[in-house]
Amino acid sequence: MEIRIFSERLSLCMAERKINSAELSDMSGITKAAISRYLNGLRQPTAENIVRLADSLNVSADYLLGLCDIPEENTLISAYSIASADDRRVIWAILEKYGGNK
Repeated sequence: MEIRIFSERLSLCMAERKINSAELSDMSGITKAAISRYLNGLRQPTAENIVRLADSLNVSADYLLGLCDIPEENTLISAYSIASADDRRVIWAILEKYGGNK
């Protein structure tokens, strides 16, 4: 894991949502001190804490880790899960057209 990327993305997500370390701590159950260390690149989070932070910020763990550049993966999955059968067929047709079914 590239700690610099994680720190930058964590900071960016917090800024976009206008929350501070104390608020993220309350949301995630992770101590404020640990979040501060993550933001400053002084400590790597555990897998469990990565998931907690991602859930609290409504982004994917892959996004926080720098493995993908789409922060809204959870949002996309949620939207698909409530789409009608007809809309799901349209979504799959688009994905197949652009190579999403490989």
